[in-house]
Amino acid sequence: MTGEAIPVVAEQSVDTGVLIVGAGPVGLLLAAELAHHGVPCVLTDRSVDPTSYPKMDITNGRTMELLRRLDLHERVREAGVGAEHRFDVVFATGLHGEEIGRWPLPSVDEARHIIRYVNDGSMPREPAQRCAQSLFEKLMRDHCDGNPLIDTRWGWRCEGVTQDDDGANVTFTDGAGAARDLRARWVVGCDGANSVVRRSMGISMEGNTGTASLAMVHFRSSDLNRLHRFGRFWHIYFTGGAVIISQDEGDTWTVHDLVSDDFTWDGVDPVTFLHRALGVTVEVDEVLITSRWNPNLLVADRYRSGRVFLAGDAAHQVIPTGGYGMNTGAGDAVDLGWKLAAVEQGWGGGALLDSYHLERHHVAEQNRDRSLRHALALLAWRGSGDRMTATIPEPGENESFGIELDYRLEGSPVVVPDGSPAPSWDAMVVTPSARPGHRAPSVFTQSGEAIQDRFGPGFTVLVLGEPSEETSAAVVGWFKERAPISGVPLVVVAESDPHLRTVYEADFVLIRPDGYVAWRANTVAGSADVDRILGTVTGRA
Repeated sequence: MTGEAIPVVAEQSVDTGVLIVGAGPVGLLLAAELAHHGVPCVLTDRSVDPTSYPKMDITNGRTMELLRRLDLHERVREAGVGAEHRFDVVFATGLHGEEIGRWPLPSVDEARHIIRYVNDGSMPREPAQRCAQSLFEKLMRDHCDGNPLIDTRWGWRCEGVTQDDDGANVTFTDGAGAARDLRARWVVGCDGANSVVRRSMGISMEGNTGTASLAMVHFRSSDLNRLHRFGRFWHIYFTGGAVIISQDEGDTWTVHDLVSDDFTWDGVDPVTFLHRALGVTVEVDEVLITSRWNPNLLVADRYRSGRVFLAGDAAHQVIPTGGYGMNTGAGDAVDLGWKLAAVEQGWGGGALLDSYHLERHHVAEQNRDRSLRHALALLAWRGSGDRMTATIPEPGENESFGIELDYRLEGSPVVVPDGSPAPSWDAMVVTPSARPGHRAPSVFTQSGEAIQDRFGPGFTVLVLGEPSEETSAAVVGWFKERAPISGVPLVVVAESDPHLRTVYEADFVLIRPDGYVAWRANTVAGSADVDRILGTVTGRA
Protein backbone atom coordinates (compact mmCIF):
# COMPACT_ATOMS: atom_id res chain seq x y z
CA MET A 1 0.00 0.00 0.00
CA THR A 2 2.97 2.29 -0.52
CA GLY A 3 2.48 5.52 -2.40
CA GLU A 4 -0.80 4.82 -4.15
CA ALA A 5 -3.98 6.77 -3.56
CA ILE A 6 -6.36 4.92 -1.23
CA PRO A 7 -10.06 4.86 -2.09
CA VAL A 8 -12.21 6.67 0.43
CA VAL A 9 -15.12 4.27 -0.09
CA ALA A 10 -14.30 0.62 0.57
CA GLU A 11 -16.00 -2.15 -1.42
CA GLN A 12 -17.76 -3.49 1.67
CA SER A 13 -19.93 -1.04 3.61
CA VAL A 14 -18.48 0.33 6.84
CA ASP A 15 -19.93 1.79 10.01
CA THR A 16 -17.26 4.48 10.21
CA GLY A 17 -14.18 5.69 8.42
CA VAL A 18 -12.03 5.78 11.56
CA LEU A 19 -12.62 3.73 14.70
CA ILE A 20 -10.54 4.56 17.79
CA VAL A 21 -10.28 1.86 20.44
CA GLY A 22 -9.36 3.39 23.79
CA ALA A 23 -10.15 6.85 25.15
CA GLY A 24 -7.23 7.70 27.35
CA PRO A 25 -5.47 10.99 26.60
CA VAL A 26 -4.13 9.76 23.23
CA GLY A 27 -7.41 8.35 21.90
CA LEU A 28 -9.22 11.51 22.98
CA LEU A 29 -6.65 13.73 21.28
CA LEU A 30 -6.79 11.65 18.11
CA ALA A 31 -10.58 12.04 17.96
CA ALA A 32 -10.24 15.79 18.53
CA GLU A 33 -7.58 16.03 15.81
CA LEU A 34 -9.78 14.24 13.27
CA ALA A 35 -12.71 16.51 14.13
CA HIS A 36 -10.39 19.52 13.77
CA HIS A 37 -9.98 18.51 10.12
CA GLY A 38 -13.71 17.84 9.65
CA VAL A 39 -13.46 14.04 9.69
CA PRO A 40 -15.93 11.98 11.78
CA CYS A 41 -14.92 8.99 13.88
CA VAL A 42 -16.21 6.54 16.46
CA LEU A 43 -14.40 6.64 19.82
CA THR A 44 -14.81 3.70 22.20
CA ASP A 45 -13.57 2.90 25.68
CA ARG A 46 -14.20 0.04 28.08
CA SER A 47 -14.73 2.46 30.98
CA VAL A 48 -17.93 4.43 31.38
CA ASP A 49 -16.14 7.15 33.35
CA PRO A 50 -12.72 8.79 32.93
CA THR A 51 -9.89 7.44 35.05
CA SER A 52 -9.69 8.41 38.72
CA TYR A 53 -5.95 7.69 38.79
CA PRO A 54 -3.66 10.75 38.61
CA LYS A 55 -1.13 9.06 36.25
CA MET A 56 0.41 11.79 34.06
CA ASP A 57 1.01 15.09 35.81
CA ILE A 58 2.69 17.24 33.15
CA THR A 59 1.66 18.27 29.66
CA ASN A 60 4.88 19.52 28.10
CA GLY A 61 5.38 22.57 25.91
CA ARG A 62 5.12 20.71 22.62
CA THR A 63 1.86 19.04 23.62
CA MET A 64 0.51 22.40 24.76
CA GLU A 65 1.37 23.74 21.28
CA LEU A 66 -0.64 20.91 19.75
CA LEU A 67 -3.54 21.59 22.10
CA ARG A 68 -3.42 25.28 21.17
CA ARG A 69 -4.07 24.30 17.53
CA LEU A 70 -7.28 22.64 18.76
CA ASP A 71 -8.20 25.60 20.98
CA LEU A 72 -8.00 23.34 24.05
CA HIS A 73 -4.92 24.75 25.77
CA GLU A 74 -6.80 27.18 28.01
CA ARG A 75 -9.20 24.47 29.16
CA VAL A 76 -6.24 22.34 30.22
CA ARG A 77 -4.76 25.28 32.10
CA GLU A 78 -8.08 25.94 33.84
CA ALA A 79 -8.26 22.30 34.95
CA GLY A 80 -4.64 22.11 36.07
CA VAL A 81 -2.39 23.87 38.55
CA GLY A 82 -2.52 27.66 38.59
CA ALA A 83 -0.09 29.60 36.41
CA GLU A 84 1.54 31.28 39.42
CA HIS A 85 2.86 28.06 40.96
CA ARG A 86 6.43 26.98 40.28
CA PHE A 87 7.51 23.49 39.19
CA ASP A 88 10.29 23.11 41.79
CA VAL A 89 11.66 19.61 42.40
CA VAL A 90 13.13 19.12 45.88
CA PHE A 91 15.63 16.52 47.11
CA ALA A 92 15.44 15.76 50.84
CA THR A 93 16.15 13.15 53.50
CA GLY A 94 12.46 13.17 54.48
CA LEU A 95 9.83 15.58 55.70
CA HIS A 96 11.38 15.08 59.14
CA GLY A 97 14.89 15.78 57.82
CA GLU A 98 16.71 18.29 55.66
CA GLU A 99 16.55 19.64 52.13
CA ILE A 100 19.64 18.60 50.16
CA GLY A 101 18.98 20.64 47.05
CA ARG A 102 16.41 21.43 44.38
CA TRP A 103 15.80 21.98 40.71
CA PRO A 104 14.24 25.47 40.48
CA LEU A 105 11.74 25.24 37.63
CA PRO A 106 9.65 28.26 36.58
CA SER A 107 5.90 28.67 36.86
CA VAL A 108 3.76 29.05 33.74
CA ASP A 109 3.73 32.81 34.26
CA GLU A 110 7.52 32.93 34.57
CA ALA A 111 8.00 30.61 31.60
CA ARG A 112 5.85 32.87 29.43
CA HIS A 113 8.18 35.79 30.13
CA ILE A 114 11.23 33.64 29.33
CA ILE A 115 9.71 32.42 26.06
CA ARG A 116 8.80 35.93 24.98
CA TYR A 117 12.20 37.34 25.93
CA VAL A 118 14.34 34.64 24.26
CA ASN A 119 12.31 34.56 21.00
CA ASP A 120 14.99 32.86 18.93
CA GLY A 121 12.97 29.81 17.90
CA SER A 122 14.41 27.56 20.60
CA MET A 123 11.41 27.84 22.93
CA PRO A 124 7.92 26.29 22.76
CA ARG A 125 4.96 28.50 21.88
CA GLU A 126 3.33 27.43 25.15
CA PRO A 127 4.85 26.61 28.56
CA ALA A 128 4.31 23.19 30.09
CA GLN A 129 1.26 22.67 32.33
CA ARG A 130 0.80 20.53 35.43
CA CYS A 131 -2.50 18.65 35.07
CA ALA A 132 -3.39 15.21 36.41
CA GLN A 133 -4.65 12.69 33.87
CA SER A 134 -7.95 12.30 35.75
CA LEU A 135 -8.68 15.98 35.11
CA PHE A 136 -7.34 15.92 31.55
CA GLU A 137 -9.50 12.95 30.58
CA LYS A 138 -12.63 14.50 32.03
CA LEU A 139 -12.30 17.74 30.09
CA MET A 140 -11.37 15.88 26.91
CA ARG A 141 -14.34 13.51 27.27
CA ASP A 142 -16.62 16.50 27.69
CA HIS A 143 -15.10 18.01 24.54
CA CYS A 144 -15.54 14.81 22.51
CA ASP A 145 -19.07 14.17 23.82
CA GLY A 146 -20.03 17.65 22.66
CA ASN A 147 -18.54 17.37 19.17
CA PRO A 148 -21.05 16.16 16.53
CA LEU A 149 -18.24 14.57 14.49
CA ILE A 150 -17.22 12.27 17.37
CA ASP A 151 -19.50 9.30 18.16
CA THR A 152 -18.52 8.26 21.70
CA ARG A 153 -19.30 4.75 22.95
CA TRP A 154 -18.47 4.44 26.67
CA GLY A 155 -18.47 1.03 28.33
CA TRP A 156 -17.53 -0.79 25.11
CA ARG A 157 -14.79 -3.36 25.73
CA CYS A 158 -12.78 -4.45 22.67
CA GLU A 159 -12.61 -8.24 22.33
CA GLY A 160 -10.69 -8.58 19.07
CA VAL A 161 -9.86 -7.19 15.63
CA THR A 162 -9.68 -8.80 12.20
CA GLN A 163 -9.11 -7.14 8.85
CA ASP A 164 -9.25 -7.64 5.10
CA ASP A 165 -8.17 -5.56 2.12
CA ASP A 166 -11.09 -3.13 2.44
CA GLY A 167 -11.47 -2.60 6.19
CA ALA A 168 -11.30 -3.99 9.70
CA ASN A 169 -13.90 -5.65 11.91
CA VAL A 170 -13.85 -5.02 15.66
CA THR A 171 -15.84 -7.02 18.18
CA PHE A 172 -16.97 -5.41 21.44
CA THR A 173 -18.93 -6.22 24.55
CA ASP A 174 -21.01 -3.22 25.55
CA GLY A 175 -21.89 -2.08 29.06
CA ALA A 176 -24.96 -4.33 29.14
CA GLY A 177 -22.91 -7.40 28.20
CA ALA A 178 -24.18 -7.57 24.62
CA ALA A 179 -21.89 -8.40 21.70
CA ARG A 180 -21.34 -5.52 19.29
CA ASP A 181 -19.55 -5.43 15.95
CA LEU A 182 -18.25 -2.41 14.08
CA ARG A 183 -16.55 -2.24 10.70
CA ALA A 184 -14.22 0.61 9.81
CA ARG A 185 -11.87 1.59 7.03
CA TRP A 186 -9.21 2.34 9.65
CA VAL A 187 -8.79 1.20 13.26
CA VAL A 188 -6.44 2.83 15.76
CA GLY A 189 -5.52 1.00 18.94
CA CYS A 190 -5.11 3.55 21.74
CA ASP A 191 -6.04 0.89 24.29
CA GLY A 192 -3.01 0.99 26.54
CA ALA A 193 -0.19 -1.26 27.61
CA ASN A 194 -2.25 -4.46 27.40
CA SER A 195 -3.68 -3.49 24.01
CA VAL A 196 -6.15 -5.99 22.57
CA VAL A 197 -5.71 -4.32 19.17
CA ARG A 198 -1.94 -4.88 19.25
CA ARG A 199 -2.29 -8.52 20.28
CA SER A 200 -4.96 -9.13 17.63
CA MET A 201 -2.51 -7.94 14.98
CA GLY A 202 0.36 -10.05 16.35
CA ILE A 203 2.57 -7.00 16.88
CA SER A 204 5.34 -7.60 19.38
CA MET A 205 6.99 -5.20 21.84
CA GLU A 206 10.75 -4.79 22.14
CA GLY A 207 12.54 -3.82 25.36
CA ASN A 208 12.35 -4.62 29.06
CA THR A 209 9.42 -5.32 31.38
CA GLY A 210 9.20 -5.17 35.14
CA THR A 211 12.05 -2.69 35.57
CA ALA A 212 10.85 -1.95 39.12
CA SER A 213 7.89 -2.40 41.46
CA LEU A 214 6.22 0.59 43.04
CA ALA A 215 3.27 1.15 45.32
CA MET A 216 1.13 4.29 45.14
CA VAL A 217 -1.07 6.09 47.63
CA HIS A 218 -3.23 8.91 46.24
CA PHE A 219 -4.70 10.94 49.09
CA ARG A 220 -6.07 14.21 50.39
CA SER A 221 -4.46 16.13 53.22
CA SER A 222 -4.67 19.71 54.45
CA ASP A 223 -1.66 19.27 56.73
CA LEU A 224 0.37 21.96 54.96
CA ASN A 225 2.57 22.69 57.95
CA ARG A 226 4.21 19.31 57.47
CA LEU A 227 3.78 18.85 53.72
CA HIS A 228 5.21 22.30 52.95
CA ARG A 229 8.15 21.92 55.31
CA PHE A 230 10.44 22.96 52.42
CA GLY A 231 7.95 25.34 50.85
CA ARG A 232 5.74 24.68 47.86
CA PHE A 233 6.92 22.01 45.43
CA TRP A 234 5.93 19.86 42.49
CA HIS A 235 7.92 16.73 43.44
CA ILE A 236 10.02 15.85 46.47
CA TYR A 237 12.44 12.94 46.04
CA PHE A 238 13.48 11.32 49.30
CA THR A 239 16.75 9.51 49.95
CA GLY A 240 14.78 6.49 51.16
CA GLY A 241 13.37 5.95 47.67
CA ALA A 242 9.93 7.55 47.85
CA VAL A 243 8.58 10.55 45.93
CA ILE A 244 5.63 12.80 46.73
CA ILE A 245 3.83 14.79 44.03
CA SER A 246 1.69 17.86 44.65
CA GLN A 247 -1.23 17.35 42.29
CA ASP A 248 -3.14 20.60 42.69
CA GLU A 249 -1.18 22.92 45.03
CA GLY A 250 -4.07 22.41 47.41
CA ASP A 251 -4.98 19.22 49.21
CA THR A 252 -4.37 16.39 46.73
CA TRP A 253 -1.10 14.41 46.75
CA THR A 254 0.41 11.19 45.45
CA VAL A 255 3.19 9.14 47.04
CA HIS A 256 5.11 6.44 45.17
CA ASP A 257 7.66 4.18 46.82
CA LEU A 258 9.76 1.24 45.68
CA VAL A 259 8.52 -2.13 46.96
CA SER A 260 9.43 -5.78 46.49
CA ASP A 261 8.10 -7.67 43.48
CA ASP A 262 5.80 -9.73 45.73
CA PHE A 263 4.26 -6.72 47.48
CA THR A 264 0.48 -6.61 47.83
CA TRP A 265 -1.82 -4.21 49.64
CA ASP A 266 -3.43 -7.09 51.55
CA GLY A 267 -3.08 -6.27 55.24
CA VAL A 268 -1.08 -3.07 54.57
CA ASP A 269 -2.44 0.17 55.99
CA PRO A 270 -1.96 2.89 53.32
CA VAL A 271 -1.67 5.66 55.92
CA THR A 272 1.10 3.81 57.74
CA PHE A 273 2.75 3.16 54.37
CA LEU A 274 2.86 6.82 53.38
CA HIS A 275 3.98 7.92 56.87
CA ARG A 276 6.96 5.60 56.53
CA ALA A 277 7.66 6.86 53.02
CA LEU A 278 7.53 10.53 54.06
CA GLY A 279 9.37 10.07 57.35
CA VAL A 280 6.74 12.00 59.29
CA THR A 281 3.16 11.55 60.50
CA VAL A 282 0.94 13.57 58.18
CA GLU A 283 -2.73 14.06 58.89
CA VAL A 284 -4.63 12.29 56.11
CA ASP A 285 -8.15 13.47 55.29
CA GLU A 286 -8.93 10.71 52.79
CA VAL A 287 -7.15 7.89 50.98
CA LEU A 288 -8.41 8.07 47.40
CA ILE A 289 -6.60 5.20 45.66
CA THR A 290 -3.92 2.60 46.33
CA SER A 291 -2.21 0.56 43.66
CA ARG A 292 0.93 -1.36 42.78
CA TRP A 293 2.48 -0.85 39.37
CA ASN A 294 5.48 -1.81 37.26
CA PRO A 295 7.04 0.56 34.72
CA ASN A 296 8.13 -0.98 31.43
CA LEU A 297 10.55 0.10 28.70
CA LEU A 298 8.92 -1.16 25.51
CA VAL A 299 8.33 -0.05 21.92
CA ALA A 300 6.22 -1.90 19.34
CA ASP A 301 8.22 -3.30 16.45
CA ARG A 302 5.72 -1.75 14.03
CA TYR A 303 3.00 0.87 14.37
CA ARG A 304 0.89 -0.33 11.48
CA SER A 305 -0.59 -3.58 10.23
CA GLY A 306 -2.62 -2.97 7.08
CA ARG A 307 -5.60 -0.88 8.10
CA VAL A 308 -4.81 -1.02 11.81
CA PHE A 309 -2.53 1.41 13.68
CA LEU A 310 -1.18 1.75 17.21
CA ALA A 311 -0.67 4.93 19.25
CA GLY A 312 0.18 5.87 22.82
CA ASP A 313 0.88 3.17 25.41
CA ALA A 314 -0.28 0.51 22.95
CA ALA A 315 2.81 1.44 20.90
CA HIS A 316 5.33 2.48 23.56
CA GLN A 317 5.80 2.35 27.34
CA VAL A 318 8.34 4.33 29.35
CA ILE A 319 9.35 5.03 32.94
CA PRO A 320 7.39 8.14 34.04
CA THR A 321 10.56 10.15 34.79
CA GLY A 322 10.59 13.04 32.34
CA GLY A 323 6.90 12.84 31.52
CA TYR A 324 7.45 11.21 28.12
CA GLY A 325 4.53 8.76 28.13
CA MET A 326 1.42 10.78 27.33
CA ASN A 327 3.41 13.52 25.63
CA THR A 328 4.95 11.07 23.17
CA GLY A 329 1.45 9.71 22.57
CA ALA A 330 0.11 13.19 21.89
CA GLY A 331 2.63 13.48 19.06
CA ASP A 332 1.40 10.14 17.74
CA ALA A 333 -2.22 11.33 17.79
CA VAL A 334 -1.58 14.50 15.82
CA ASP A 335 0.80 12.88 13.30
CA LEU A 336 -1.61 10.05 12.56
CA GLY A 337 -4.75 12.17 12.87
CA TRP A 338 -4.03 14.64 10.08
CA LYS A 339 -2.79 11.85 7.82
CA LEU A 340 -5.92 9.75 8.30
CA ALA A 341 -7.98 12.90 7.69
CA ALA A 342 -6.10 13.51 4.44
CA VAL A 343 -6.76 9.99 3.22
CA GLU A 344 -10.42 10.08 4.26
CA GLN A 345 -10.87 13.37 2.41
CA GLY A 346 -9.21 12.00 -0.71
CA TRP A 347 -6.13 14.23 -0.97
CA GLY A 348 -3.72 11.94 0.90
CA GLY A 349 -2.02 8.92 -0.62
CA GLY A 350 -0.69 5.63 0.71
CA ALA A 351 2.81 6.90 1.47
CA LEU A 352 1.30 9.35 3.95
CA LEU A 353 0.08 6.52 6.15
CA ASP A 354 3.29 4.55 5.62
CA SER A 355 5.19 7.52 7.02
CA TYR A 356 3.49 7.28 10.43
CA HIS A 357 5.74 4.46 11.67
CA LEU A 358 8.83 6.03 10.11
CA GLU A 359 8.22 9.39 11.75
CA ARG A 360 7.12 8.24 15.20
CA HIS A 361 8.89 4.95 16.01
CA HIS A 362 12.34 6.47 16.50
CA VAL A 363 10.85 9.18 18.73
CA ALA A 364 9.48 6.51 21.06
CA GLU A 365 12.84 4.73 21.19
CA GLN A 366 14.64 7.98 21.98
CA ASN A 367 12.16 8.94 24.69
CA ARG A 368 12.14 5.45 26.20
CA ASP A 369 15.92 5.55 26.55
CA ARG A 370 15.84 9.08 27.98
CA SER A 371 13.29 8.08 30.61
CA LEU A 372 15.61 5.27 31.72
CA ARG A 373 18.52 7.68 31.94
CA HIS A 374 16.53 9.97 34.24
CA ALA A 375 15.46 7.03 36.41
CA LEU A 376 19.01 5.69 36.74
CA ALA A 377 20.27 9.13 37.77
CA LEU A 378 17.70 9.25 40.56
CA LEU A 379 18.50 5.71 41.68
CA ALA A 380 22.22 6.49 41.72
CA TRP A 381 21.56 9.54 43.89
CA ARG A 382 19.40 7.57 46.30
CA GLY A 383 22.13 4.98 46.65
CA SER A 384 25.03 7.38 47.10
CA GLY A 385 26.84 7.18 50.48
CA ASP A 386 26.35 10.23 52.67
CA ARG A 387 23.12 11.72 51.28
CA MET A 388 23.72 15.05 53.00
CA THR A 389 26.89 15.68 50.99
CA ALA A 390 25.80 13.89 47.81
CA THR A 391 25.36 16.00 44.69
CA ILE A 392 21.78 15.98 43.45
CA PRO A 393 21.23 14.76 39.88
CA GLU A 394 21.88 17.23 37.09
CA PRO A 395 18.70 19.00 35.94
CA GLY A 396 17.13 17.54 32.85
CA GLU A 397 14.13 15.47 33.84
CA ASN A 398 11.73 18.23 32.81
CA GLU A 399 14.13 20.57 31.02
CA SER A 400 15.06 18.40 28.05
CA PHE A 401 13.79 20.74 25.33
CA GLY A 402 15.72 18.82 22.70
CA ILE A 403 13.76 15.67 23.54
CA GLU A 404 10.43 17.48 23.80
CA LEU A 405 10.66 19.87 20.84
CA ASP A 406 13.45 18.76 18.51
CA TYR A 407 12.38 15.33 17.31
CA ARG A 408 13.18 15.19 13.62
CA LEU A 409 11.67 13.46 10.60
CA GLU A 410 14.90 12.40 8.90
CA GLY A 411 14.24 10.10 5.96
CA SER A 412 10.48 10.65 5.93
CA PRO A 413 9.05 9.94 2.47
CA VAL A 414 6.63 12.87 2.82
CA VAL A 415 9.24 15.56 3.46
CA VAL A 416 11.18 17.26 0.64
CA PRO A 417 14.83 17.65 1.76
CA ASP A 418 16.67 20.80 0.75
CA GLY A 419 20.20 19.41 1.00
CA SER A 420 21.14 21.49 4.02
CA PRO A 421 23.12 19.78 6.79
CA ALA A 422 21.33 18.86 9.98
CA PRO A 423 22.22 21.11 12.91
CA SER A 424 23.73 19.45 15.96
CA TRP A 425 21.26 17.80 18.31
CA ASP A 426 21.26 18.11 22.07
CA ALA A 427 18.77 16.54 24.45
CA MET A 428 18.68 19.66 26.60
CA VAL A 429 18.46 22.52 24.10
CA VAL A 430 16.97 23.21 20.68
CA THR A 431 19.05 24.58 17.84
CA PRO A 432 16.37 26.57 15.95
CA SER A 433 15.96 25.31 12.41
CA ALA A 434 13.30 25.42 9.71
CA ARG A 435 15.09 22.70 7.75
CA PRO A 436 12.54 20.29 6.21
CA GLY A 437 11.68 17.60 8.74
CA HIS A 438 12.02 19.95 11.72
CA ARG A 439 9.27 21.52 13.83
CA ALA A 440 8.58 25.04 12.58
CA PRO A 441 10.27 27.32 15.15
CA SER A 442 8.00 29.43 17.33
CA VAL A 443 8.86 33.11 16.85
CA PHE A 444 6.97 36.25 17.84
CA THR A 445 6.95 38.82 15.03
CA GLN A 446 7.38 42.58 15.39
CA SER A 447 3.60 42.91 15.76
CA GLY A 448 3.73 40.67 18.85
CA GLU A 449 1.93 37.77 17.17
CA ALA A 450 3.37 34.24 17.24
CA ILE A 451 3.88 32.91 13.72
CA GLN A 452 2.54 29.51 14.80
CA ASP A 453 -0.82 31.13 15.50
CA ARG A 454 -1.14 32.08 11.83
CA PHE A 455 -0.73 28.54 10.49
CA GLY A 456 -3.88 27.11 8.89
CA PRO A 457 -5.45 23.74 9.79
CA GLY A 458 -4.10 22.25 6.56
CA PHE A 459 -0.84 23.22 4.83
CA THR A 460 0.54 26.74 5.11
CA VAL A 461 2.83 28.50 2.66
CA LEU A 462 4.91 31.11 4.49
CA VAL A 463 6.20 33.99 2.38
CA LEU A 464 9.00 35.51 4.46
CA GLY A 465 11.17 38.58 4.25
CA GLU A 466 10.86 40.60 1.08
CA PRO A 467 11.27 38.38 -2.00
CA SER A 468 10.80 40.16 -5.31
CA GLU A 469 7.20 40.88 -6.23
CA GLU A 470 7.60 38.86 -9.41
CA THR A 471 8.95 35.77 -7.66
CA SER A 472 6.45 36.00 -4.84
CA ALA A 473 3.48 36.37 -7.17
CA ALA A 474 4.63 33.41 -9.27
CA VAL A 475 5.29 31.02 -6.37
CA VAL A 476 2.13 31.94 -4.49
CA GLY A 477 0.12 31.75 -7.68
CA TRP A 478 1.35 28.27 -8.51
CA PHE A 479 0.56 26.94 -5.02
CA LYS A 480 -2.90 28.53 -5.05
CA GLU A 481 -3.56 27.09 -8.50
CA ARG A 482 -2.26 23.56 -8.00
CA ALA A 483 -3.38 22.80 -4.42
CA PRO A 484 -7.17 22.97 -5.13
CA ILE A 485 -6.80 20.66 -8.13
CA SER A 486 -5.86 17.78 -5.83
CA GLY A 487 -7.97 19.04 -2.91
CA VAL A 488 -5.05 19.95 -0.66
CA PRO A 489 -6.16 22.51 1.98
CA LEU A 490 -3.68 25.37 1.87
CA VAL A 491 -3.40 28.97 3.07
CA VAL A 492 -0.74 31.57 2.33
CA VAL A 493 0.75 33.72 5.11
CA ALA A 494 3.08 36.62 4.26
CA GLU A 495 5.32 38.09 6.96
CA SER A 496 8.08 40.60 6.27
CA ASP A 497 9.67 40.53 9.75
CA PRO A 498 13.44 40.16 9.06
CA HIS A 499 14.03 38.26 12.32
CA LEU A 500 11.57 35.56 11.25
CA ARG A 501 13.21 35.32 7.82
CA THR A 502 16.61 34.91 9.53
CA VAL A 503 15.35 32.02 11.69
CA TYR A 504 13.55 30.25 8.82
CA GLU A 505 16.38 30.83 6.28
CA ALA A 506 14.17 30.79 3.17
CA ASP A 507 11.72 32.99 1.33
CA PHE A 508 9.09 30.26 0.99
CA VAL A 509 8.36 27.56 3.59
CA LEU A 510 5.65 24.91 3.43
CA ILE A 511 4.29 23.93 6.86
CA ARG A 512 2.38 20.69 7.44
CA PRO A 513 -0.86 20.50 9.46
CA ASP A 514 1.15 19.28 12.49
CA GLY A 515 3.45 22.32 12.39
CA TYR A 516 6.43 20.56 10.79
CA VAL A 517 8.35 21.98 7.83
CA ALA A 518 7.67 19.92 4.70
CA TRP A 519 9.65 21.99 2.15
CA ARG A 520 11.48 25.30 1.82
CA ALA A 521 13.27 27.22 -0.94
CA ASN A 522 13.77 30.69 -2.36
CA THR A 523 11.82 29.92 -5.52
CA VAL A 524 10.25 27.08 -7.52
CA ALA A 525 10.73 26.14 -11.14
CA GLY A 526 7.05 26.29 -12.07
CA SER A 527 3.66 24.64 -11.62
CA ALA A 528 5.11 21.18 -12.36
CA ASP A 529 7.58 21.68 -9.53
CA VAL A 530 4.74 22.61 -7.19
CA ASP A 531 2.87 19.47 -8.28
CA ARG A 532 5.95 17.42 -7.38
CA ILE A 533 6.23 19.10 -3.96
CA LEU A 534 2.55 18.67 -3.14
CA GLY A 535 2.55 15.10 -4.41
CA THR A 536 5.44 14.21 -2.12
CA VAL A 537 4.19 15.89 1.05
CA THR A 538 0.71 14.38 0.68
CA GLY A 539 2.00 10.87 -0.06
CA ARG A 540 0.69 10.73 -3.62
CA ALA A 541 4.00 10.96 -5.49
